[in-house]
Amino acid sequence: MSTTRFRRFGLIFGLLATLGVISVGAFTMLRSDAAESTDSKLKQLLNEKLSVLQQVASQMAELHKLRKVGHKEVYEANVAVLRARLEMCETDRDRIAVLEEMLDEARQREAMFAQDDRKRVA
Repeated sequence: MSTTRFRRFGLIFGLLATLGVISVGAFTMLRSDAAESTDSKLKQLLNEKLSVLQQVASQMAELHKLRKVGHKEVYEANVAVLRARLEMCETDRDRIAVLEEMLDEARQREAMFAQDDRKRVA
């Protein structure tokens, strides 16, 4: 009788182990699908955010040409676009490229402030 119990225990244990492996596989697959769905939704929202910020930056540039906003507002709009692009970067190479653009933007702002200071002194 003890061998019968042992066999039943072995059979039940084997079934439970198999069920556990199947459950873990299914959970992993569902989790992966959910992660992909979340990633695609996140990318969609980040793209939308970037698009809106690009429109704002474009409008700020136009307003600057009409002398309705200053350098600061244009700079802030451009930096917002660059930050949104940075959020979307998937590789270090992409991040470096965007950070270099941010540095260029900061240098341009510095040059504009220096030019404004020279105009005030003159």
